[in-house]
Amino acid sequence: MWMRTEDGLAANLFGPSEIQTTVNGKEVTVIQETRYPFDFDILFTLALEDGNEFEIAIRKPSWADEVVVETDAAVEKDEHYLHLKKRWQSGDQVQLHFKTQPKINRDLQQNCFVSYGPLVFALELDGKEIELKRYELDDFRDLHYGVTHDESKRYQMMPNTVFQLIRSDIYSDNPWGCLSLETLLFDPVSQTKQEVKLQPMGGTVLRKVSFQTVKSTGKIKTEDDIRQLKNPDVYKSERTMDRINGARLLSKEVGSEVPVIGWVEGHLAEACDLAGVNEMLMKITLEPDFVKRLIDKVNATAKTFAKAQIEAGCDIIGIGDAICSQISTENYQEFVKEKHRELFDFIHDEGARIKLHICGNITHLLGDIRELKPDIVDIDHMVDMEKAFELLGHEIVRCGNLDPVSVIQQQEASAVTERVRSLCEKEKGRRFVISGGCEITVNTPVENLRAMRDAG
Repeated sequence: MWMRTEDGLAANLFGPSEIQTTVNGKEVTVIQETRYPFDFDILFTLALEDGNEFEIAIRKPSWADEVVVETDAAVEKDEHYLHLKKRWQSGDQVQLHFKTQPKINRDLQQNCFVSYGPLVFALELDGKEIELKRYELDDFRDLHYGVTHDESKRYQMMPNTVFQLIRSDIYSDNPWGCLSLETLLFDPVSQTKQEVKLQPMGGTVLRKVSFQTVKSTGKIKTEDDIRQLKNPDVYKSERTMDRINGARLLSKEVGSEVPVIGWVEGHLAEACDLAGVNEMLMKITLEPDFVKRLIDKVNATAKTFAKAQIEAGCDIIGIGDAICSQISTENYQEFVKEKHRELFDFIHDEGARIKLHICGNITHLLGDIRELKPDIVDIDHMVDMEKAFELLGHEIVRCGNLDPVSVIQQQEASAVTERVRSLCEKEKGRRFVISGGCEITVNTPVENLRAMRDAG
């Protein structure tokens, strides 16, 4: 787990452990306390002869989106390691936290598999245990496990699959059962979405790890399709009229006391709805002209729909472009940024304010977003609020940052209250709205929402 380096020690593997060694001719003990790989908090405690100066290098896992380190040592970071340098004293501690989120990966056959941190997750299959042979030793047997009829074997992964991370407190009894991912998979036979729970692969016997991807349902495949695509009349579509009439009714009921928020789909998100997520992300590289033409087409509808909602009484127009968190800064600048600017300016000219929602880690986009001057920007839980304030400045209102699942849904109301108060205290004197970083889940207890309201 540890290696000796020219400058000291290097921690390459993580897990509860203790190392006793010598550095600079002096005895050094490092105790590592953690529930890794089921939890990504790691505490290193040193016991040594006081006054030993050396470096501790700690590997940064490739899956970690961000590493938070608490130490009084000087910290230098490179691509693979954190380098902590100081004159160490007995009792010194280093606290690490790796930030990440569930990810969809591709295997060599281009099928999907799901990971969270270092763990690969699987769909457990129903099976039958058959004893083939029993030995004289107690409970020592040869077993065969066969999959019974289980329709979940055929389930497929959807390109825009979202996962809810579920934690439980049964670590001491069954560590493999302390984490799960709830999601929807597609059944190609019944043509329906099925609720499933994925578990760490090591906690299953019979399992499905890789999934074929649902074939794109996108209707727009060629530039000729774009040319033939007609922008809808928002005053004749049942779905858009439902939003317009709803805005008109709500505005009448609340008057000027409460702002009414409307909503339009962002440019890249709407293009993905039309052409398919995988297809759009591939075309960004392979067919950039296709992407730009389709985004131009949806821009006109976004303006028309936004204006209709403003005229119906909306004070704020939300713009949801979640897929932007999955593209690079360079791609955002080339394909989306100027269209966002055009739509933002249009909405401002119509007299409304703008609330931009891009869930996920958007730290790399915040500098560009600041230039577009939205009034409110939603900040998801994996974005550091201090960094967001630094990049967005004091004029733009930041909204959110509470994890809608692990905090708002799963914690007790008292814990939610504490998290809300802590966040509000840190944001005192700044433009900030307490909220979930993304959508509140349907399983969220009502008392937790009341706790958010009362604490904030």
